[in-house]
Amino acid sequence: MTALAQTSSFAITLIEDIATQQYVVRAVDVNAKQFNHRVSFKQNERIEDVFNSVLVETITTLLSRINQENIVFSNPDKIIETQGLILGRLRMLVTQSSEGIRNVIIRFAHFIGHFQNAFTARFGFDSALEDQKRVAETALFLDISSPILNIISALTESALPDGSKVSLETRLKQLHLDTEEFRFYLELLRRHAIQSADGPLHSVTPTDNASTRRCN
Repeated sequence: MTALAQTSSFAITLIEDIATQQYVVRAVDVNAKQFNHRVSFKQNERIEDVFNSVLVETITTLLSRINQENIVFSNPDKIIETQGLILGRLRMLVTQSSEGIRNVIIRFAHFIGHFQNAFTARFGFDSALEDQKRVAETALFLDISSPILNIISALTESALPDGSKVSLETRLKQLHLDTEEFRFYLELLRRHAIQSADGPLHSVTPTDNASTRRCN
């Protein structure tokens, strides 16, 4: 696993309120290189009372896709853009308990920017945090530069014994496997740079690379 894959994630846990038959927000988990933060709500909070309008629209659309008790829905190319925050690599897990209570986890494997901007209120998140974008850029640079330098070192050897050739091939294969993730994250960084220069885009990028499967 690369350092990039471990940089950040943003997960929303919803639960179905039996009394109202509506989904409410149970918790939000923010995991980053420099901190892990969990927000748990003491009472049932409506989705529209917790999140900004862009995320509310995204969550509502995802919930409308639920047509089975237990499913996994993924849309790895999905990018959500809101003011000061970019989220990507979407995955939704739906489970149902024996009591009939449905639990939904919506997770974004990457985020860039300030996670506080996902909320309608700050919930005490006003304390200064290290710029997540800089951390992500550093991780990306290390992920790309380290294998490239290793390959260059191997190529500049005057003679490559059989063991070195195998090692070089392994490194090249791993770099190839990581290429798509690098490209996707660079796209998130590009969009964040555009936001920083031109202001918020307030848009949701539609994609077709989505899949749904049932959980047994």
